[in-house]
Amino acid sequence: MSPVTRDDVHTTVSAMLAAELQCNTVEFNDGDIHIVERVSTTTTSPPGRQLTNPDPYFGIAVAGPGGVVSVSSVWSNWAHQTFTNIPQHQLMGPQRMAAATRLVEESGNTLAGPYPRFVVSESDLRPTPMPKGYRLELTGPDTTRQLRSDQWPNGLERNAHENRVLVTAALASYGDSLAGLAALTKDAQRMWQIGIDVLPTHRGQGLGQALTSALAEEALAANQVPFYATSAANIPSMRTALGLGFFPGWVEVVTIHKPPARARVDDPQK
Repeated sequence: MSPVTRDDVHTTVSAMLAAELQCNTVEFNDGDIHIVERVSTTTTSPPGRQLTNPDPYFGIAVAGPGGVVSVSSVWSNWAHQTFTNIPQHQLMGPQRMAAATRLVEESGNTLAGPYPRFVVSESDLRPTPMPKGYRLELTGPDTTRQLRSDQWPNGLERNAHENRVLVTAALASYGDSLAGLAALTKDAQRMWQIGIDVLPTHRGQGLGQALTSALAEEALAANQVPFYATSAANIPSMRTALGLGFFPGWVEVVTIHKPPARARVDDPQK
């Protein structure tokens, strides 16, 4: 089995996003902003992530010098007026995102993002051992079913809400207590996501990096592309990814179904 290279990572990411936004892979790298009128569909076809798409839909993805705006036909004219002939750095600017937010909320849904996503190749990954005094266990769904998912929102709760397939869980213990958890989920054909949670009393010791490292190695060994999702304001989380050799893979804005009343509005991919 050949190693997962940087070229392999970029090709896999572009193929996934093209399936989700219903565009061509070259449109992410040609330096232009493309506006694509999408066919209404509630689910994404492979190799895209198996997401439930509201209708009407608005989404943006940037994975290179270009960018793609994907909209339902009802919003096509607005999208052309708003995003035609603008430079890439203005694509997700506050005025345009405010206008998109109003449009999406009027349809009864929620706009989420911009969200940065980080990826890593085999040669870029910097493996990190567990901190002294902590014990690592790699396990599967049978073990994690015994845990309260709401205590591990990024590792377990998101999977329960979004029907993701758990591949492997990394558990970090200190003495007899669980200190941190990371989950590796199959989000797309060759894209496996890592979500981590570390209890507040155990943060700042490098535990998040060690858990992420362990699952990145698992994904790469299976010839899959590991990716790490976070929010634009979560600097500690981004430092975790960057410190391990992850690099920016893409940035996206997506439409999601409006959460139930009093539910936590969070990154839908994390």
